[in-house]
Amino acid sequence: MKQFFLVPHGDGRLAAIVTDGHITRLCVDGPDAPARAGEIYRGKVVDVVKKANCAFVDIGWKHNGFLPPEPNAPTPGGSVVVTLTSVSAEPGKGPRLAQGPRIAGTYMILQQGHRAASKDITDQQAALSRLDGILAPDEGGVLRAAAASVPDDILQQELAALRQIRDAALASQGPLLYRPDPIAVFFEEHNAGEIQCEIQADADYIASLGMTPTLRPTGLADRHRLPATLKQIAGPTVWLDCGARLTIETTRAATLIDIDAAKCTQPMAKWLPAAAKGVMDQIALRELSGNILIDFPRNAATQQPIDTLIRATAAQDPTKTTPHGFTSLGFYEIARSRRVAPTPTKS
Repeated sequence: MKQFFLVPHGDGRLAAIVTDGHITRLCVDGPDAPARAGEIYRGKVVDVVKKANCAFVDIGWKHNGFLPPEPNAPTPGGSVVVTLTSVSAEPGKGPRLAQGPRIAGTYMILQQGHRAASKDITDQQAALSRLDGILAPDEGGVLRAAAASVPDDILQQELAALRQIRDAALASQGPLLYRPDPIAVFFEEHNAGEIQCEIQADADYIASLGMTPTLRPTGLADRHRLPATLKQIAGPTVWLDCGARLTIETTRAATLIDIDAAKCTQPMAKWLPAAAKGVMDQIALRELSGNILIDFPRNAATQQPIDTLIRATAAQDPTKTTPHGFTSLGFYEIARSRRVAPTPTKS
């Protein structure tokens, strides 16, 4: 059973999902909130690699963002509007950018130039024709898979809303022009209905999202052991209910997760699948991304159930997560998009 709650956190808010008594997902908003894909900036082009037709852009961060090769590379020293497409957790590395504003909705993405349709849409030509019918000649866009089940008037309503966001962003003063509401996105992606909260201001905010607030007595964070969860994800070691111990280390190349029996008393065939679920929860809680290698204890009989569980969990993750199965060395490999910087652990 899933429960959703929203509580004050520092100078902002923290949203969480509780599943079977454990916090399994977190989202933080406020001054210390992590950067997210979808933020739009006005930056200055500091370097152009002419042979590769790519550029590096100063958007006010410690490290410049990378703008991949595009048909029309920006001018060195000039101003350019860019959208974050991925956020690196690697120290000393800036974010990946796309030129122009890129606004994501439920059914489509409004962007500059290029037009495309989700690979999940069977009739690609019909999908592109739908886009051609509603977009202006100078607009680009991507039709998402969810658009297949909605009529054109719903699509046009969303397009109008996306255009308003784009125009407001372009009229803003930089460097940050637009930032999606991470709490709203979090609740929408996880299909939240009723959301528990402690104060009227949060109840009003939840209602403004079209969701149902339920006011509870103060102490929600403590009742759901939020401080303990934040402390746990700040460190490398995690103890699971089954008795297994996870050790999580992030390097420049990959995140490595080791699993050992530690205090397990059940047969391996029973506790390993439970440990696999714990691993997937930690990946989502910590917003781990890039290449992830999991070192499961060697047990041929449990590899198929573990693979099935991981693939089913990954399919429900709003962040694109691609399981690649067990390698010849026995590691389980996962690739996860760098959509959000790692979860801040300040309590």
